[in-house]
Amino acid sequence: MNVVSQSQLPEKEVISASQTKIVLFMVLSFLAALGITLFINGNLNSGDNLDFILSWGAILFFGACGLLYIGFLLTKTPRIILNREGISFVSLFKHQFWKWRDVGPFVSDVQIIQTSSRHYVCAFTDENHDLMQAHKQSEQPTYKTADIIIGLSLLPPGKNGDTATQFANRLNEWRDEFGAPEIEIKPHMTKKVLLTLRKKMRNQRILIFAMIFVAFIILLLLLEDPSYAFRLLRLR
Repeated sequence: MNVVSQSQLPEKEVISASQTKIVLFMVLSFLAALGITLFINGNLNSGDNLDFILSWGAILFFGACGLLYIGFLLTKTPRIILNREGISFVSLFKHQFWKWRDVGPFVSDVQIIQTSSRHYVCAFTDENHDLMQAHKQSEQPTYKTADIIIGLSLLPPGKNGDTATQFANRLNEWRDEFGAPEIEIKPHMTKKVLLTLRKKMRNQRILIFAMIFVAFIILLLLLEDPSYAFRLLRLR
């Protein structure tokens, strides 16, 4: 790919989420919650604990999705900001920033979920490359292995695979101009630092598994006896 001269890139470039798409998803979420509520009022057998839990769980889920999309509208997120210093990804709950010299190159990737697809742009940072990819330096980052994973579902580049690839190339233009090293990232971290990072990642995985296990046990208890939730609240 040809290197783009500095004069061809703006001082700043902002890629914002599609407001139309966010409003559409928000409306669909609230309509789904409303539809399930009407179904419960008209058809649900109050003696069926499983149906009761699943139905109200669905209402809470779609209602939370609707509130999430309202948050996107109010905060104008997600959005991607490019400037000479680096790339920023601003989401509803997090603001991430990476300097161009510490990342890349970027590639596009796709996650297939039944009949739908989600597009991403991905890249390695120094830390992740050393920690997980030292034995596979030629392997490209994916949404499963990269530590810079930017979802494009609500952004214009996420329309299809071609637009996602074009956006990854656009990011690499910025990277090539303002920070790409002549030699791609190579392992440089000390053994002690690598061991510390691996231990941290292992502890994080253990914590996640423990939380999932506890949530599963609580769900089984609720399915057996929904009043268990009220007893838990009384213990607090």
